[in-house]
Amino acid sequence: MHCFFSPPPSPQLISNFSTATDGATKPRRPPPPPLPEPSSIDVDGKCTIEYIDVRPEHLTAATPTLVLIHGAPGTYRDFRHLIPLLQDRGVRVLSLNLPGFGGSEVLDTANYYQHISAFPSVQLTYKAMQNVLKGTKNVFVLGHSFGGHAAVHFTGINADEQQINIKGLVLLAAAGYRPHSALVPRLNDALWQMLRSGIPVLETASKWLIKQLFTRMYQFPDPGFPDYFTAGIVRCASADFSLFAKHIEKNNALPSFLAWAKDDALIEEEIFLDVSAKCHPGPRLAFERGGHNIQKTKAAILSDEMAKWMTNVVDVWSSDMYVRRVKDTHGSLLSDGDERPPGTLLTWTFAFGLNGTNVHKLELRDLEKGEFVVVLDCRELKRVNHEDIHGDMWEFEYDLEDQHELDLVVTLVGDNKVYDFFIDGSSWSDISETEFVLESGWYPVYSRSRSAVYFRNETTGNTQWEAPLMSRKDSHVNRPLQPFEQVSPGSQGLEDLVHDMHAVSVSKQQEETQEEPESEHEHAPQLISMKQPLQPVQEVPEVSEVQEANLLDFSEVAVYSSPVNNPQTNGYEAFDPFNPATHTGFIPQKQEQNNQQTQPPVDLLGI
Repeated sequence: MHCFFSPPPSPQLISNFSTATDGATKPRRPPPPPLPEPSSIDVDGKCTIEYIDVRPEHLTAATPTLVLIHGAPGTYRDFRHLIPLLQDRGVRVLSLNLPGFGGSEVLDTANYYQHISAFPSVQLTYKAMQNVLKGTKNVFVLGHSFGGHAAVHFTGINADEQQINIKGLVLLAAAGYRPHSALVPRLNDALWQMLRSGIPVLETASKWLIKQLFTRMYQFPDPGFPDYFTAGIVRCASADFSLFAKHIEKNNALPSFLAWAKDDALIEEEIFLDVSAKCHPGPRLAFERGGHNIQKTKAAILSDEMAKWMTNVVDVWSSDMYVRRVKDTHGSLLSDGDERPPGTLLTWTFAFGLNGTNVHKLELRDLEKGEFVVVLDCRELKRVNHEDIHGDMWEFEYDLEDQHELDLVVTLVGDNKVYDFFIDGSSWSDISETEFVLESGWYPVYSRSRSAVYFRNETTGNTQWEAPLMSRKDSHVNRPLQPFEQVSPGSQGLEDLVHDMHAVSVSKQQEETQEEPESEHEHAPQLISMKQPLQPVQEVPEVSEVQEANLLDFSEVAVYSSPVNNPQTNGYEAFDPFNPATHTGFIPQKQEQNNQQTQPPVDLLGI
């Protein structure tokens, strides 16, 4: 349960990435416009998920879509002040009710408490949103209060299942790694035990007590939904903080936006700081005032800053500067009879994102029998006979995920052939290298059932969803090429596909048993983290007060939109969330009376 308290004074905080300022007290805000009528979707007969879909006037493929997840208790109406402002700024908004809240009704009443519990309720919601967001390219997920846990779980599930194109995470006044001061776990647990007792009298008494606590002691308005407050207690009592930490770590490469108010009466600021330090670097807004419901009290500032940030992240994901080279090979195919004719094999392995969150491998087989075969992630895209090509050039174009254009060009020069590969208009040689490579023996495979890429080890047959990465400097990328003995697994439907210049023999029995990874726990070798998340500065020498980096005290500090920009520049137009150069912080030193100097820049990635 919640109890109100006055938080202790907070240290002065700064940020590189914010442009917002706290203004003077404003007149009473006008009521927001009415929200549209909700839609609902049935999830396997277990529950219905109610949601509203608010679209901007000009909706395009690049339009950011923001999924809003409420707290405990709460409904999508908690965002009624924020939704129209986001819509005006060109953002599509999907705001939903979790099972047990609003019109999201639990149908499988025999398992009612299971379905409204913290993590299972997110699993049901994720399944519902797969259908609603099918084909949507730029999805961001926002959680407020205990909705922060739900949003992190939502992105954590997606990291394994890859069913939604999530590009970023937003946390507003969100719960964190441990119970906050207002939660009172013992009372929550006691009420939770009464609800699950199986004794009707105790269950009824518990529901009545929960409602009285919220409406009379904490002055929550009664929305009139059955068991509205009960569902809130169940979510709080069943919160899995260790799973929250695991999902934060799983998504530490996902761009993030965090905001809160220092006078939040429900969650202490230390919790916000802890989560901020572990999430991927990005905007951090710490308001001097605003309370717990900043989605209402700071709606104008938040809508502006979130819209700019989302647009920038979308631009970075879609731009040619975002692609990186992992590896390329050029060698000969050895004949294995009529089924595997000889020829030339070229491969290009590339990634979108510095941390290898989206790795692919394109292959071109130039067969001596007179055919070109193009393969992407063990999936044949094109097969063409040389006799069907007219002129001295053959070109193959492919739209990857409707975001990136792959262009393969073969040009005949005399008796020789020149092979060129372009991604989003940039030639292969002009694209920068990653700092990582795939671990030896691993290669990407396209999953038809999930429309996503997983990874398979050619020696063991093990599979996993996470890209198995290792530092480039620690790899042996210049080892001599080995001859092929056998090709990629027949389970992909391409019997004559050679998947790697260092392939080894795979028995027929192994081919038949190779499967896609079933869970995040299957085949999980130790991976090398390529970049540590941004850490706040814990101590600054010779300064009496502890100062933190990556945050904003609106009344005390200069504002930077990016370290590479002029301090007066507004917005995030030049902020690349995947570029370490944009994560250098500036910590202002107190001005001495006789020595007006500022502290030099501090590289936060090196701390």
